[in-house]
Amino acid sequence: MPDETLVFFKPNIIINDEVDTALAFFKKIGTVKRIMTVRKTMGFFERLYANMQIPNKRHHSAFCSSAEVVAVILTGADIVNKAKKITGDQDASIAAVETVRGFFYKKYPHSNGSRNFVHVSDSVESAEREIKMFFGE
Repeated sequence: MPDETLVFFKPNIIINDEVDTALAFFKKIGTVKRIMTVRKTMGFFERLYANMQIPNKRHHSAFCSSAEVVAVILTGADIVNKAKKITGDQDASIAAVETVRGFFYKKYPHSNGSRNFVHVSDSVESAEREIKMFFGE
């Protein structure tokens, strides 16, 4: 059975109609098992980010709950590491342009670098927990 990871595109991807462009990065490294558009509460994102080492967790939670997100289960060999690599630096303003975050920051330089366009699981354990949170699997 292939590995799985969670990817979700944040509101700035949805608002700018860039889901297909963002998804294309991930289709190069894995297979989409499930995809859904959903709106979650601030409390949901606070629970999601609770154990993560990110600045301004409350800010991230408010941003992600402000509109719909697109959640994806991506599968493939070593998919957690591949997804982290293609996603790029957490700070989109310094992410390499060939990564998702770097590409979109260059395209939308007015964006706040901390509103980094996409979330990916940082470990196999996180992926399992996050997939259950979004998809109930």
